[in-house]
Amino acid sequence: MKPKSKEEIIGILKQKGIPEPLLKKVKKSPELFDRVANSLGNIPGEKPLLVIFKKIPKLPDIINSEGGIFEIVEGISFSISSKKFITRKNLFNKGITRGGKCRVYAKFNHQSLELYFQGRITLIELFLLRMDEPYVVETRRRNEKGSTGYKQDFVFYDDDFEWLLLSKIQCGSDYYFQLPEGMRIDNPGEDVLDFLKTRL
Repeated sequence: MKPKSKEEIIGILKQKGIPEPLLKKVKKSPELFDRVANSLGNIPGEKPLLVIFKKIPKLPDIINSEGGIFEIVEGISFSISSKKFITRKNLFNKGITRGGKCRVYAKFNHQSLELYFQGRITLIELFLLRMDEPYVVETRRRNEKGSTGYKQDFVFYDDDFEWLLLSKIQCGSDYYFQLPEGMRIDNPGEDVLDFLKTRL
């Protein structure tokens, strides 16, 4: 019999071993609660639920202009299968669209970032190299109480995604060496690439 109350569903999630950070988010967000509740039952493969992002201490923004435009962040990913919750920790590229309405995240790849620093690909092309994985998109919106937050979605690549979002990433069409000196890192090989090798 399908559980009817929020308390019953929370109880089932606890029985399935829902991680505490995810449970806190589920209790606060009606939208995330519905997403998790609808995932209960027989699930083919894994269903992504949420990624909690945080800055990496001592790692500078790769592009900065009065705030981070492009950076590498750490993400704790939560997904669910038919049997259990799954938690993984990964690094992500984080880009910001013009106007700051959306944050776009793609799984990090060390070799791709090196190509970007070498001036062989643009920032948009760096994101396109991870089209085999779902992107995480956070869209800024105002809730009923008037405060601003971000709605998180998992998006697979298609032409509309590239046109509507990736093409609007700040500095997306620029090669790294084309950026003004004040926006980029002088020694990205040492300050970023070597540093990130210790995080992989």
